[in-house]
Amino acid sequence: MTQDKSFLSRETGTLEERIKRLEDKLDRTEQELSDSKRAAHTYMERVLQTSDDVRSRFDREYAQELQDMRERHARELENSKNHLVDMYERRVEQLKESRDESERRCRKVEQELRDKGQSYDEVLVELR
Repeated sequence: MTQDKSFLSRETGTLEERIKRLEDKLDRTEQELSDSKRAAHTYMERVLQTSDDVRSRFDREYAQELQDMRERHARELENSKNHLVDMYERRVEQLKESRDESERRCRKVEQELRDKGQSYDEVLVELR
């Protein structure tokens, strides 16, 4: 019986030691789990923040590029408008010059016709 008591005492001591080591291991594992959860949470926050930063930067760049395109389009449109206005003004000027030249020729031809008509009348008078 004393042997049994002694054996059971040793077994109890061994088992209590093992329980203590397992409880320590459990505490360390729970602490590691808690640390891992905090690290994962921190990592997710950084990922989300980075995602928000990337999205914000993309939105700013997109808005700037869109604004640049609008401004370039407006400049090109204004340049085209000015070019067309200049072209039409030159054409109007050419047409006015052509009209003036035609009117001058017409007056000259009318004057020549009157002069020749007078000369014809004079020749007719002389021949009678």
